[in-house]
Amino acid sequence: MAVRKIYAWRDTFRRLLVAITVLIFPGGRYLFRVLAQVKGHLSPQEAVFLFWLACKVPGKGEVVEIGSFCGRSTLCLAAGLHRRGEGRLFTIDPHVYGS
Repeated sequence: MAVRKIYAWRDTFRRLLVAITVLIFPGGRYLFRVLAQVKGHLSPQEAVFLFWLACKVPGKGEVVEIGSFCGRSTLCLAAGLHRRGEGRLFTIDPHVYGS
């Protein structure tokens, strides 16, 4: 039981550290809450890149993401589209769990 509590605390601390780090990048304030709450392996630089990519994508803002571990990248893309004011996000996760 104690091992799980330590792991959960460490994971929460890591997520918070990444969220604080993203604040130094342009647009980071839009991603702070996402990165603080959702677990995953997305770095602050990758999060900001995806956010700005979704903001500046040409056309009507239709984005397709293939593969999403816990949804961190999906939420960064969605935040970018939200800031843009238009667009749709389609996500596909082809991973078969348990195999």
